[in-house]
Amino acid sequence: MYLTKIIIVMLLFSSIAFAYDEEAGLSEDEMYSVIFDSFNTYNDINNPKWYTPIKDYLVKFEAYFTDNAPTIEIEITVKKLTWNYNLHEYENTDAVYNNYMEYNLHENSTEVPFLTNDPVAEFFQNNPKELDSFITPDQNLDHPDILNVTVDIDAEGTELDRSAQGYETVTNDDLNSIKGEMGIDHGFSLSGEGGEGGIGDIYDAVSGDDVAANGMDTTFKSLFYGLIPILFILSVLNMITKVI
Repeated sequence: MYLTKIIIVMLLFSSIAFAYDEEAGLSEDEMYSVIFDSFNTYNDINNPKWYTPIKDYLVKFEAYFTDNAPTIEIEITVKKLTWNYNLHEYENTDAVYNNYMEYNLHENSTEVPFLTNDPVAEFFQNNPKELDSFITPDQNLDHPDILNVTVDIDAEGTELDRSAQGYETVTNDDLNSIKGEMGIDHGFSLSGEGGEGGIGDIYDAVSGDDVAANGMDTTFKSLFYGLIPILFILSVLNMITKVI
């Protein structure tokens, strides 16, 4: 009888030993909030946010735990969607970027950790081919390619879990800025597409879309890149013969 009472008392104390648990939630002395960048306010795929680089934070936390502070697990996912002219709707593509990280909160400490990750820029850095193939609003204002940005936060409890999602698109100027950060010349592209000036315009004028689609882009590159050094060598030899 006494043993049973002792066990019950021990169980009661163990249930209140931690200020936070999945069932009890936060105590009056504790604090936990999550603030996202404005991307999560653009939930209409037909009215996406026009990309702006992350300057302050992608997500910011404000937390204070007296005990049993959780580990925050953060997953960032970016998926490219393109317009299907047959179905008249957007559909997912194989172009995806995913990043996972975690942060350990601490007891009896007011913390304001934040992430400065730029999901859109990281998407293109990890999918460099999209720098040339992405359809911007400059090319198709009605149906540009869209990036579906999602940030999922798991803080060891359903009450503390958070999720945010929004749609973004990217202009030609934005792509050029991202290329610049990656050290890529805006007017030069190995895929044969470029900005104003550079080999991109030359390629487009000579090949055309149908020619490129038939595989002539490789032939053009070979001739172009092979012809320049030959002409240079011939010019040097011509100068040498004149001097001699």
